[in-house]
Amino acid sequence: MASFTVSTVALPADAGALGLSACPGQGGILGTLVAGGRQAKLERELGAIRHWGAFALLTLLEPSEFELLGVPRLGDAARDTGLVWHHFPIADFCAPGVKFERAWQAHRATLLERLVKGERVAIHCRAGLGRSGTVAARILVELGLPPEHAIRSVRTARPGALESPEQVDYVRARRWEDMGE
Repeated sequence: MASFTVSTVALPADAGALGLSACPGQGGILGTLVAGGRQAKLERELGAIRHWGAFALLTLLEPSEFELLGVPRLGDAARDTGLVWHHFPIADFCAPGVKFERAWQAHRATLLERLVKGERVAIHCRAGLGRSGTVAARILVELGLPPEHAIRSVRTARPGALESPEQVDYVRARRWEDMGE
């Protein structure tokens, strides 16, 4: 059985860190049986995120993916573990769009402030690569890193991150600024 991994992306100026992971608790039938049940697997993997030091968990799944991945109560389970849970939906293999932007703007200032103070935030999508890597790189840019440096930092911590040309372009061109950021 593969172990659950949180990849650490360091932030500039000795700030906190971002942690990238696959969706906690996801798995097929065999994985669920071996893990002793889906709920136990979800609790164990959320516990690993808390043990890593996260105060918050950013979920980038679209609403339809919760059932598909077998984690319909992920948000409740995250809160029960002591994590502040935020749902910022992004379509798989895509860059963030308007739905993400609206949700992000409502919590952006608080999350960035806590990161700068040294706290840690975990980010996940399905595999912890495309959407998670894109949002992590965006946060690094918002904290002052040049886009290429941000992309390189995320890919060093989580090889394969930022999976599509659209995701890379979103960070390089600061596409969020076109959406009113």
